[in-house]
Amino acid sequence: MPYIMRMPTLARKSLAAAPVTRVPSPARLEARIPSDLKDIIETAAILAGHTSVTDYLVQTLRESASRIVEDSRRSRLEASESSAFVRALLDPGAPAQALQTAFSLHREQVR
Repeated sequence: MPYIMRMPTLARKSLAAAPVTRVPSPARLEARIPSDLKDIIETAAILAGHTSVTDYLVQTLRESASRIVEDSRRSRLEASESSAFVRALLDPGAPAQALQTAFSLHREQVR
């Protein structure tokens, strides 16, 4: 998303008159890794058909990060769902008639 950056000047009037729109540059990520891991990553990039190690790393990290975030979102309950779940654990209520019948049949058959 572009943002407006005003050029610094001494005259106050020119500050309002000279907005400059700049697009943020891509973010940079650096990591120091053991050389044997670098060799494995380079080999994997070639085998996966990527044009560069950077391409491979970006795609692999995007997929992994997206999966982790999605898994986390799926495992979280909404506040109302969480409250209902805790209430059901604390006060489960009486078992339904079908469950009582199933327990009775089980007791008779498993003696």
